[in-house]
Amino acid sequence: MQQTFTPQLANKSSSEFIELKNKVKTALDKVYSEQYGSSFNRTVINSFSQGSVVVDAELRFNKVTTLPNATSVVSTLATASSSSNFSLNVNTSSISATIVSTLAAEVVKELNRLCTNLYGPDFVRSVVNAFTSGSVVADTTIVFKDTGSVPSSSTATTQLSSALTSNSTSLNIISGSVSATSSSTASTATPAVTAAPTAAPPTDPPTSSEGTLGLQFSLDQTFTSDLSDSSSTAYKTLAATVISEVNKVAQKLYGGSFLRSILNKFTSGSVKADMTLVYKNKTSTPTASIASSDFSTALSSSSLNVIQGSVSAQSTSTSSSPPRPTTGSLVVFSLTLLAVALMLTN
Repeated sequence: MQQTFTPQLANKSSSEFIELKNKVKTALDKVYSEQYGSSFNRTVINSFSQGSVVVDAELRFNKVTTLPNATSVVSTLATASSSSNFSLNVNTSSISATIVSTLAAEVVKELNRLCTNLYGPDFVRSVVNAFTSGSVVADTTIVFKDTGSVPSSSTATTQLSSALTSNSTSLNIISGSVSATSSSTASTATPAVTAAPTAAPPTDPPTSSEGTLGLQFSLDQTFTSDLSDSSSTAYKTLAATVISEVNKVAQKLYGGSFLRSILNKFTSGSVKADMTLVYKNKTSTPTASIASSDFSTALSSSSLNVIQGSVSAQSTSTSSSPPRPTTGSLVVFSLTLLAVALMLTN
């Protein structure tokens, strides 16, 4: 967009970010609802970055047989931008679109095949966290079965760089762009790298002397049936991520008074997380209203994509389910790879 970028726009909890996010979302929702009707669901604003203001957004569609192609998405916005009634000042030559589900599926398929060849049964799965610009930067996580089976970051970089740039892969990877980072040293300040826990945090049920609160919130992602199964890889991976992030947020809010969080279950509607927060004692446990306010603010700027207005804390007498231990023992490290997938981008 043709407007001046300010540092506040990089902070998702700032009033400037929220105001512009709502403005852009409203405009895009209107444009694409008019173009695609009931098949269009909503716009999700991921981030703003510098140059004037670069908008990273996702268009979500309902379950339809065929998604609109990227060319149609670009031309729809370009046409709307030329209208005097359009509220955003868009540089139409800068508009680009990628069918993420197709690209993500191709990246996951190739990474799974290559990692299975490289690491055998030690490798569990790969996950695409995000795509960002520059050509197309793929931020992925590689999951191994335990700590002992995780290769060093230097070994993984060498092995995957060789495998991904060979003629045996369908991905068109830029030579020298593959970089693997151990989760213990990954920098959360770098947008293209996502740090992940190297061990499952404690999830022991609360004792009679400890204080508890229920916490529920919704994640803006698609619910899949395996998230109902606490023994599934998908459940364990997401549970570990949610617990780690909630623990980090709660420790900043309450210091030594907070002990741990427990993930009770995921339910549909996008993905609803039902948790129990455990405090040192009942005296140090905040009220439900204070905790709701604290977590609503803190989680909006966390790495979790929490739906605004969905955060709610309750006294344990009204919590929707009793706490139980959650297993989330998969060890992961983050892999950043720069991939130009020309056959899947427009």
